[in-house]
Amino acid sequence: MELLAQQQLCKNLSDMLPEHYRRLYAGTIAASLFRGGVTKVSEALGISRKTVSKGVRESFLLGPYLEADSSTRIRKLGGGRKDILKGDPAIREAFDAVIDLCTAGDPMNEAVKWVSMTKKQISMAMELRLGHPVSLYYVARLLKLRKFSRRKMSKSIPLKEVENRDAQFKIIQEYRKEYEDSGIPVVSIDTKKKEMMGNFFREGKCWSKESRKVNDHDFPSFSDGKVTPHGVFDMKRNEGYLTCSTTAHDTCEFNVACIEEWWNARGNLNYPTANKLLLVADGGESNASRTRLFRQALQDLSDRTGLEIRVAHYPPYTSKWNPIEHLFFCHISRAWSGMVFNDASEMLLPAMQVTTKTGLKVYATLSTKQYAKGIKVSESFIEEDPVIHDDILG
Repeated sequence: MELLAQQQLCKNLSDMLPEHYRRLYAGTIAASLFRGGVTKVSEALGISRKTVSKGVRESFLLGPYLEADSSTRIRKLGGGRKDILKGDPAIREAFDAVIDLCTAGDPMNEAVKWVSMTKKQISMAMELRLGHPVSLYYVARLLKLRKFSRRKMSKSIPLKEVENRDAQFKIIQEYRKEYEDSGIPVVSIDTKKKEMMGNFFREGKCWSKESRKVNDHDFPSFSDGKVTPHGVFDMKRNEGYLTCSTTAHDTCEFNVACIEEWWNARGNLNYPTANKLLLVADGGESNASRTRLFRQALQDLSDRTGLEIRVAHYPPYTSKWNPIEHLFFCHISRAWSGMVFNDASEMLLPAMQVTTKTGLKVYATLSTKQYAKGIKVSESFIEEDPVIHDDILG
């Protein structure tokens, strides 16, 4: 019993050692046992006789005084299991044959290609050709070597090429630089898509102990109302102001009221000496470039605040280039992903907790004021037309 206990202790110690030292340990014990030592140590420690014999030779080469190797390397350079992708060219050939059958692409662009099979399907097809399984790890490596990776679609092709599109982008860039260099606030504005209140499905995941059960259909008639989120994004300060409104209509009056709310809460504090304001916006919905009602609401805001307001609209079909979309709204969507909201006030805290590596700050407020549709532009505004248009692309 005592001998078995000692053997077990020796085996436990051997299992704890790295490969090189385990071999030396086994060889030293085998050498001390003289005849039959290699076989006994091999059986006791569960190591092959070949490894023990190699350890015996290494222990004799080191001499009577064993010194620990100061190197952190466990194996010799080039040791260990060899990469099968380098040693077996048939694997690459099988992969290329499978990929060529399931690769599609853009005939006008050789660089745009995609694979219509999953890694598991590629692995199974390769197994049929090779006669032995190929792990998903090697399939992933082969895909990477062929420059394939999982990518999302990019919404970057405009539905229509409009006249003076690039010229308008250059003008907006010049305005932004001019105003920012002068310390004048430059903000991007837009209204986010409406959110239904109630037990409805929302894309994304969140940390929870159990999966939340929600309605299997998103019928508006079963909702507790809709929330219209409006954003004002200060590009220089990387600061966003979100207004979650319970109004059902995204009107020009609502849009400008949100801008005024931002100015009173944040803009006036951040820019106490500013007498001008540059708004960057797309050309649709409540801030459309051809809507007189939007101009009238801005003129009223200018009269109340004393600000000279300049609006730079992006060309049609280019709303995705509006900075608020990819610098502010995308992070709000991430904060709301996988959540269920029964009341508009519940949307504020997740939004205000948004942080980014670039230091984005988010302020959010709730608005319960209702805005009606069908408001007409006043006759006096039409007659006076106080709006000044730029000489270029006015």
